Amino acid sequence: LSGFKDSADPAMKPYSLAAKAELMQSIVRLKGTVAAESKPDPTGTEKLDEAVTHVISPPTARTVKTLAAALTSKWILSSQWVLDSAKEGYWVDEAPYGFLGSNNWLRDKKVAVSTNFRQHCGPARLVHSRTLVEDYGKGKFDVRLEDSDIVFVTNKEDTSVFAPKQTLSWEQFIESVYPKAGKTRRAGDASEAPPEKRPRQ
Repeated sequence: LSGFKDSADPAMKPYSLAAKAELMQSIVRLKGTVAAESKPDPTGTEKLDEAVTHVISPPTARTVKTLAAALTSKWILSSQWVLDSAKEGYWVDEAPYGFLGSNNWLRDKKVAVSTNFRQHCGPARLVHSRTLVEDYGKGKFDVRLEDSDIVFVTNKEDTSVFAPKQTLSWEQFIESVYPKAGKTRRAGDASEAPPEKRPRQ
């Protein structure tokens, strides 16, 4: 479970800490397993357990865990999936509740960072970028510009100087990994393996 917090925003009520505790109980009753909290990286961010098959998160959340899930072909689902499954007594089909990503586009890609990106993004974003590209996307991060396929840039840079290489701002990278209006992909599509019957959240 990722992105849960207490908030004054009514839209976040299904993702409060109290709601998280209730969801965890429902998952266990459905014979699922809730992954233990992982050890945070140097930036204080928890990594995604490799055994996890489904991530429950607010639809608008773009945490390291949800992005990692999108890059490793794991379901990212709203809390309603657990609630409806609990009501039915079995795990219902995931497709209406979320997004199933693919890691194909980053695999074996070499990513460089522009000088401006390095200077303005901050150390935490550099750590997260490397984690997402290398650990979950299976690419290479912070390579020499001349060796790269993709260059991470800031929003205000003249990207023509990097042509013909592909350039991505942090926001564009996030959107490429986990689009806000992403179309749900069903398990079993080409190059994607179906999730386990008893999910780990």
